[in-house]
Amino acid sequence: MRVLPLTVAVVAVAVGFWDGALASHIRHFSLAQLGREAQLIVVGELVAADSFWDESHETIYTDYLLAVERTAKGCRRDFVTVRLMGGTIDGKTLTVHGNPSLAVGERVVLALRDQGDFATLVGMAQGKWTVVARQERLVVRRQSGGAAEGGGPDLDLDELLRRMGAGGRDANED
Repeated sequence: MRVLPLTVAVVAVAVGFWDGALASHIRHFSLAQLGREAQLIVVGELVAADSFWDESHETIYTDYLLAVERTAKGCRRDFVTVRLMGGTIDGKTLTVHGNPSLAVGERVVLALRDQGDFATLVGMAQGKWTVVARQERLVVRRQSGGAAEGGGPDLDLDELLRRMGAGGRDANED
């Protein structure tokens, strides 16, 4: 009769370990670490979005087209395709915890890894800031609405790039 409670306890512990193994873990990056990990740091406007299924029709991805206004790190280009897992297609929506929301028309700073035909964010939502104008200057804001690293809800755009080690001017300027 004692076998059943022991079996239930072993199964419960195994399920707990299995459930934890499936959970995602998002590594925290400092601004300097984001800058080191990124191959490309750009400022620009999202001008298009296209969601699609992967080849096995199991996962939805969305490609966002970014018109680059400024390249702070990496090779200068006019447009970058940024790919995120998730999106809506055929009446189905895939949401990925930890990914930022991106919207056509939004001005952003993105820390990216170059994957060839597209780029991916470094640190998921940590690699994205929204650019907003405030008192005749550009500042960046984290999506969560929480304080940016260094205090205050907003951070000066050039200061963000400096803290990431990307400098304040276009990477291809002399």
